[in-house]
Amino acid sequence: MEPKKKKGEIIEEIMNRQLDSFAKKYGRDPGPEDPIFFDLEDQIPITYSQENLRERLIEVAMKSGIDPARVLLKLKIPTTEGKA
Repeated sequence: MEPKKKKGEIIEEIMNRQLDSFAKKYGRDPGPEDPIFFDLEDQIPITYSQENLRERLIEVAMKSGIDPARVLLKLKIPTTEGKA
């Protein structure tokens, strides 16, 4: 069993995944005006809709070995349609 990750480690993992995803998608590091969470389907970096952001957070949390419900609740994002 892996030791429990600290909040700072979890946030760092999520941010690093997002920065890597941005660089792979757009061929550059994000600038100060670029969104941290963005829609991978778009040709330019635009912010996700709330539903797309929710889905992406779940995906990233699962890849990081984190309970997605905890992340969503912490960020006050509904865990299911319309429920916080």
